[in-house]
Amino acid sequence: MKLDRLDAKILNVLQSDPRQSAARVGDIVGLSQSAVSRRIQALVEAGVIENYLVVVSPKKVGFPIRVSLLCSLHAEVTGEQARLLDALRNDPFVARLSRVTTGDADLAFTVIAQDLDSYERHIASYQQAFSGLRIVRRDMLGDELKQGLSVPIEVTM
Repeated sequence: MKLDRLDAKILNVLQSDPRQSAARVGDIVGLSQSAVSRRIQALVEAGVIENYLVVVSPKKVGFPIRVSLLCSLHAEVTGEQARLLDALRNDPFVARLSRVTTGDADLAFTVIAQDLDSYERHIASYQQAFSGLRIVRRDMLGDELKQGLSVPIEVTM
């Protein structure tokens, strides 16, 4: 889908506050509520808007421990990599998960936990379940200094 200036404006407005109504977005970008609704629907259908979400502070709801891990997987067992990815994707304690394209690691993920003991037990369960899993590096994360998923969108014509 090729974005025009109005699509870019709509996306930037929604990224700043996705709770805004189509009428309010329309006021900001200079379109009617129905035109904004149609454009938003087209952006969703094209996969430009992937999701609407609420970001909860893990620390404020009892999960102050955040650990970033870089791991490699030496898949000795057929299907182990697919099983690991499935497990990590479905694990409520895995806050982020990405493939690594350079270096010694295959995966990067962040685990949240209530305390260090629960984190250690959680990671140990992965190491027991996936014999080829090797932790390349782990870092305890401190205060989050910036968090965001917004993308600066500009359309030049």
